[in-house]
Amino acid sequence: MIKQLLTITFLLGLGLLFEPLFAQNKEVISLSIHQNPSWTKIGTNSFLYYELQLKNAGTDTIELKRLNISGQNKSYLNLSGPKLADHAKSSDRENRNLIIPAGGSGLIYIELETQVVKAETIVNKLEFWIHHQTKRYTTTFIITALHPTVTKPTVLGKPLQAGLWTAIYDPAWTSGHRRVFYSEQGKQFLPGRFAIDFIRVDSMGKYASKNTDSIQNWFGYQNLIIAVADGTVSSVRNDFKESATVSQHKSPAPEQASGNYISLKIANGQYAFYEHLKPNSIRVKPGEKVKKGDIIAQLGFTGQSTGPHLHFHLADRDSRLYAEGLPYVFENFFQAGRYSSLDNFGNSPWQYKEQLKIRQGRPSSNAVIEF
Repeated sequence: MIKQLLTITFLLGLGLLFEPLFAQNKEVISLSIHQNPSWTKIGTNSFLYYELQLKNAGTDTIELKRLNISGQNKSYLNLSGPKLADHAKSSDRENRNLIIPAGGSGLIYIELETQVVKAETIVNKLEFWIHHQTKRYTTTFIITALHPTVTKPTVLGKPLQAGLWTAIYDPAWTSGHRRVFYSEQGKQFLPGRFAIDFIRVDSMGKYASKNTDSIQNWFGYQNLIIAVADGTVSSVRNDFKESATVSQHKSPAPEQASGNYISLKIANGQYAFYEHLKPNSIRVKPGEKVKKGDIIAQLGFTGQSTGPHLHFHLADRDSRLYAEGLPYVFENFFQAGRYSSLDNFGNSPWQYKEQLKIRQGRPSSNAVIEF
């Protein structure tokens, strides 16, 4: 994992104004970038996804106040109050996202948007309060050495057969793929940073006909899964069984969440993951060479799943949990509309828009697309 550690340290004893605070023994507050990011295209704009990691090694509580992110002569993002809390996660026992307790840690999830991508330094300026006894002090620290890579994205073919598919994801979901870290031997990994769950729908927004409890009635069930690029099958699992209905499904532990899956190595350090596949539908085995467009399996209902769908993501090694999610774009697809909310998903039509042909892009959050 490429990790660029950028730490600003506050040594105590810097002024009479903060004498009570700085009387402590070299309190340290640090901020780091989890992984140096690269730009990816979503819809017609470009985005930069990364995570700020905070550690409070002191004995005082920190309260986050304001975050400003800027590039060359441009401010990308300003967050404070509830908006900053929506992007943050803390180890605070009371689940207060802006509070970093003594000895605790926190995360801030960043998604920047721009129309023009250029090589530049991204400056993250974080202002916070330090609570010492009954007093509160304000200070600021800055990260100045974040240099996102500007490279051509990994371009993939379609992962599914033709049809209308909802690209279900939202960076703001607190328990969504974007925000779920996994730990192994003291290291943190975020495999689902760019993961998408694909559910097939019809023009009226329904995902199944008649009885939605029967997986046979779901429009996407048994649909063909397709190799997104030439590659070599790295690993598979095909021993998970399915329940005939959604209501009978028993969700396994996180380690088994993928259900039946295929990991396809498409380049050095690039593995395409297809998860929740139908039992006995996998047509490939480890070590087998495949060509872009080959049929490799069928969509199913195995692992942690609320209904038949395909989970797809790209990672830097052959590990479903302990790998870093990588950005990717699809060669081309049509974006026909989107769901403004998934509260009534399957029970109300999605919002039609003028059909937009996307070349080398990624579907917008909860967009309805056709490959």
